[in-house]
Amino acid sequence: MKRLILFFLFFSAHIQAQLCFDFESETLEQWVQSRDSAWGISDRDALCGRFSLWHRLDDSVSSDDRISFPFDSLVIDGETTSWQFALRHAYPPSSSNKWAVFLLSDRDEQQMMPGGEAGAIVLGVNFSGSDDILKLWKTEKGHAEILAETDLNWQEEIGTGPALIRVEREPGGKWLIYRGTGLAVPVNVRKSDEEWQVFSGTAPFMPDTAPVMPGPERKSGTPPVWELIGEGQDTGRISPVHFGIYYRFSSRQDRKLWFDDLCISGIFLRDTLPPSIIAIEVPDAFTLRIFFSESIDMQNALSGDRFIILPGEILPDTILSVSESTVDLVFGYPFLSGIPQILQAKRITDKKGNTSGTLEKDFIFFRPRRGDIIFNEIMYDPVPEINLPGYEYIELYNRSGHPVRMAGWTLQAGTKTLVLPDFKLPHGGYLLLCYKGMKEQYPEAIHTFDILTSRTMLSNEGVVLLVRDPDSVLIDWMKYSSALHSGEYYAEGGWSLERIDTDRPCHGADNWTTSTGSLGGTPGMENAVRGNNPDRSPPSVGSVYLPDSQKLVIEFSEAMERESVLQENAWHIDGGMNAPDSVILLEPCNRELILQYGREFTPGREYYLEVRREINDCAGNPLSPGLKIRFALPVQPQRSEILISEILFNPLPYCPDFIEVFNPVLKTFDLSDLRLANRDAENGEIVSAGRIINGHRLFFPGEYLVFTSDPETLRGFYLVHDSRSLVKVRDMPPMGDRQGSVLVLDKYLNVLDELAYRRDMHHPMLASPE
Repeated sequence: MKRLILFFLFFSAHIQAQLCFDFESETLEQWVQSRDSAWGISDRDALCGRFSLWHRLDDSVSSDDRISFPFDSLVIDGETTSWQFALRHAYPPSSSNKWAVFLLSDRDEQQMMPGGEAGAIVLGVNFSGSDDILKLWKTEKGHAEILAETDLNWQEEIGTGPALIRVEREPGGKWLIYRGTGLAVPVNVRKSDEEWQVFSGTAPFMPDTAPVMPGPERKSGTPPVWELIGEGQDTGRISPVHFGIYYRFSSRQDRKLWFDDLCISGIFLRDTLPPSIIAIEVPDAFTLRIFFSESIDMQNALSGDRFIILPGEILPDTILSVSESTVDLVFGYPFLSGIPQILQAKRITDKKGNTSGTLEKDFIFFRPRRGDIIFNEIMYDPVPEINLPGYEYIELYNRSGHPVRMAGWTLQAGTKTLVLPDFKLPHGGYLLLCYKGMKEQYPEAIHTFDILTSRTMLSNEGVVLLVRDPDSVLIDWMKYSSALHSGEYYAEGGWSLERIDTDRPCHGADNWTTSTGSLGGTPGMENAVRGNNPDRSPPSVGSVYLPDSQKLVIEFSEAMERESVLQENAWHIDGGMNAPDSVILLEPCNRELILQYGREFTPGREYYLEVRREINDCAGNPLSPGLKIRFALPVQPQRSEILISEILFNPLPYCPDFIEVFNPVLKTFDLSDLRLANRDAENGEIVSAGRIINGHRLFFPGEYLVFTSDPETLRGFYLVHDSRSLVKVRDMPPMGDRQGSVLVLDKYLNVLDELAYRRDMHHPMLASPE
């Protein structure tokens, strides 16, 4: 059994005691080594008594070795805590040959090293750097910070001889480092002889407050004289449950570290409680990460059927140790998103032998779907400033009902892409993304990241914004523009655009408007315009066209529900074409559907597309059931195959001009191939040639179409039998009230039909030609 003595001064849940090792028992029970047999108890050049802890591994290459033991937690703020020990490093210290003592550590020897994950207080020489000065460090997540720097140069003042060190921590966080001198003790005490020596300088020690240790004879000497050599301050929190030693050596300088007579004095918190589960994380659809309240016996945790998921009694395929108090459970099947489940853990034992009963913890795996995280506010043109900083920002809102971890999510604005930080956005939370360095300018915003890399990342002309999850799945999109503002004044800058109804995740221009907030926006807060604005309008088919002989494109009036439009056998075409070979819905707008066929459509032949399943828009409104849509493979028109049949060049006040055309042949044309123009009255050249529409629209045999800049206003002046015959043209050619010309051109600017008109062409009996 190891020689370990706890000297109790009083008994309660908190125990004032000394934890001492003199290594005279010749065993290292409960000490754990980073490599088996690297450390041992030896009488070779022992520091105190007959035996000392010694690094004994003769390694052929440079390396490091570590050794540690666990203890009941120290209550370091209760009273002054102290550490005393003797140590000898029989080689001059350097960056390759050095030592460190981990006085307090929340991890065991596996992480006791420079760059290790241990949160610890470390005393040593050259733990970081190579100046040979004895220092005290605080380490956390691989980073070492100096707490106290002594005036002791180990190489110059200690050399390769033994040293006595004492470290104290006062309850307020003050650290004191002492060097012991003037002690007479037995040195190199062998089993067969005793040698005595009095050191005038540094000496190995017999703790002056330690209990008397049984075993080999020891003769008390003069108590040491303590010299204060360094001090520092730290108020950080560490969960001290390990003590350890780190030793780094070059290939020929191993086996040169001795350690002896460790004594830790302080208040120890006796551990009589079994471990409990304090948290569960779900990193992915197959993994649970379990956080226990303390270090656990990992061999116990990894054996047997310790863990199970209810309902279903699902066992993990693999159990992995992440840290002393954390394990990963990996399952063969994914968790169901949004379904509450229970993890059950049985008979989990900590390192003190305390065993739990059956532990249970609820968890939910949640995978965000489209519309769970949405764009909620956009400030794309912040100048002139109203009452907000003159910088762009984007606001996201979590409407999912669950917290969502944003690590690995991406935000795309046009061609620019940003990766969002690791952050858990709570349900109902707003995430404000602003320009770098401007985070503090939005005090009302709780969750803010200054990651916008450019002051002009958001073009005033409008771009498409996309937010995707770590698997690049599109979660939300929106296209902003000045047209979404509630007036020209607001579109000139300084006012944000806000989403009206957050319960309407589908993008629609009628669900965005100018902020009515007094600041010009509500960054990181509930929108000033928030209210109910449901989409109750059914979708319609805007156009159907064939860009080539094997592909049919359907354009809808609004975003469609992906699952419904991709249903098998939802679409059918007569004439032997039947169901398509594949169906593709184009993201992000979800307004264009492509039906791909392996066979070709016949030019000049008309077909009918039939909807045979329930098709819904993004909000769930159904497309008219049984809808049949006429289409054909368009051809290029020739001269006189499209005729101008009527024009209105001198309208009544506030009424727009119009041009009516007629298809007199048995052919189908595409309006995207047509242009409207005038002819210059002086030189006869064609001018003002502009496209009729930017999209596609089929022009069937015998059909009349009316081109105008404002179809709605025109309907207020004339009886229109079929509103679909009115085609909105953004750039109508100018038409003079007295005379002018109108031309219909193909896409190569060949004239298909032309009309030169004059005011006197009207019937002379008209009271007014308007």
